Amino acid sequence: MTGSDASAAQRFARFNARPEIQRITERYAEWVAQSDGCIINVQLSGLAMLRLAGRISRSDYRASIRKLASASGLPSADFKLLAECSRELARYMLSGSGQIFFTPKQWDFEEERL
Repeated sequence: MTGSDASAAQRFARFNARPEIQRITERYAEWVAQSDGCIINVQLSGLAMLRLAGRISRSDYRASIRKLASASGLPSADFKLLAECSRELARYMLSGSGQIFFTPKQWDFEEERL
């Protein structure tokens, strides 16, 4: 792991250690596992990655987040924390450190399943 990878991993670990992040993660774990929650969560993560990679504008990102928040039916403060979780995960994944989630062998397996 390079220095920047270690730094990204440490930042992500510190973020996840925040009490409010632990609470929101526990509170909505079941919601995220359900169909609608899963779809919204994946969309949040995708939007965060697109925004951080500079593929969509800030205004388009915010408009999309507002639509997802409305569709989710979740309290606004909770949805904001979930969106923040998605941004941090996207930042971690884009840093290169997040590649530890999948090995090349796992990617091959997933492609074969599709």
